[in-house]
Amino acid sequence: MARPGDRRVHRPVPPAQPAGRPAQPGADRMIVTFYSYKGGTGRTMALANIAVVLARAGHRVLAVDFDLEAPGLARYFEEITPEPPRTGLIDLLLAESAEPGGPDWRDHVVPIERNLSLLAGGNQDRDYPARVLGFDWGEFFRAGGGEFFERLRADWSAEYDFVLVDSRTGITDTGGVCTITLPDIVVPVFTANHQSVDGVVDVMHRAQAGRQALDYDRPPLVVLPLPARFDGRTERRSAQEWLEIFADRFEPFYQDWLPRGIRPRQILERTKLPYVAYFSFGERLPVRSDDAADPESLGYALHTVAKLIENGLSNAAEVVGLPTEPPAQRVRTDEPRLTVLRRRRRLLPVAHLITSAIALVGTITLLVSQNVALPFRQTIVLAGAAQTGYFDNPEVQRILLRRGFSVRITQAGDRTESPVDLDSAAFVMTTGALSTDALRSQLESAGRSSKSYEPFYSLLVVAGRHEHVAALASAGVATPPGEPPVLQPRRAAVPRPPRPEADVERPRRDARRRPFRGGGNR
Repeated sequence: MARPGDRRVHRPVPPAQPAGRPAQPGADRMIVTFYSYKGGTGRTMALANIAVVLARAGHRVLAVDFDLEAPGLARYFEEITPEPPRTGLIDLLLAESAEPGGPDWRDHVVPIERNLSLLAGGNQDRDYPARVLGFDWGEFFRAGGGEFFERLRADWSAEYDFVLVDSRTGITDTGGVCTITLPDIVVPVFTANHQSVDGVVDVMHRAQAGRQALDYDRPPLVVLPLPARFDGRTERRSAQEWLEIFADRFEPFYQDWLPRGIRPRQILERTKLPYVAYFSFGERLPVRSDDAADPESLGYALHTVAKLIENGLSNAAEVVGLPTEPPAQRVRTDEPRLTVLRRRRRLLPVAHLITSAIALVGTITLLVSQNVALPFRQTIVLAGAAQTGYFDNPEVQRILLRRGFSVRITQAGDRTESPVDLDSAAFVMTTGALSTDALRSQLESAGRSSKSYEPFYSLLVVAGRHEHVAALASAGVATPPGEPPVLQPRRAAVPRPPRPEADVERPRRDARRRPFRGGGNR
């Protein structure tokens, strides 16, 4: 059994001169878990590429394959180091279970390239499935497995700047270790379907709650949602709808670290991993070949996510190139000096004086003309009015406006086959008995009640039908041409003119066309 000091496997080689900003010991170093509720999201691919980006930026990176049931992280590094690993995490766990505190995890780590090392799932030999299925997680934790992972976490944080853990999908025995015990940040990888989104949201809430119940001192668990395999080029409308769904469902997690003034949708637009058919075949590393300068490329999105992780999700707006709100002014706690300022007189602008004078003159004019209600008038609709000239008279308009009314006339005719639009008319001024009866029938058919008013007689009325002539003559307020005008007070109530019978002699055709000279009071 390997002991501390006995190093049989290659260790990560620290860089002589880091190419990027090195993490500060104990400060910027962190463990990041990549998790997915469903398979096929591209979780492992995202982890492998981000590990390469961070390593090439000068950070010491350890990639851990915790997906023991379906390990595959090592395959993404075959083009860098073709030799498959001969040991891994399952071998470390079996050794720790057999001799607690004996094995050294460094003996199971293999180097990939400068600054990048791998703790694979294990040797993919014929006995690998039996070793995984035969491992008893319950017994392991009863024998002090929790303490083992605490030591492992402390060692990894001391020797690496970033440890990226590839977690198992769904809800498993190892899920709690990867999402609660080990990480500082969890990156849930999901696709645009409700199973994936709902499962990830539920597990992340459980992980944050479980983190608070740990017996060990831990900062709050931070979540960086990562949509993957997102096709926004062919299905633009569906893509926009799903971005809104993502922003709404994951908003509580963004609130833990997103700067003020930045919406989740803005971050999602810059971190979503687009679907690229070329990289869906085999295990490839887009960050080594894709154009990272193209905002629509997969390499660009992976570099953006790597940059967010590199900064510990701080200064997120600056990292992704978003404007932020200006910082609030600092409140001074010391007593400020008092400065006495002379108060200047403010003169009203000339334009205000002119407009005020015009308004005053207009108000006085309305009062004098008794048309002060003109701006607040209401409109009355007359349907079927035959004597339109009466309402065109300026004197009539003045009288109506003084009482706050204006009149709009619609020609509906006086024939029974031309019904009146009852919904648009305030009242109907009929032209005779036939149209009056037709209107009443229309109202009765519609189940509407009505109220009749006697005609309003005036010197301005021009009689155009024989019914009007008879009504004016019988009321004693007008006389036919050639006779002296009748000047007498208007009666309190004017009887409705009788409907002409067939045996009543009608006036001559030319007499009906002559205007009447009205007599009486307005």
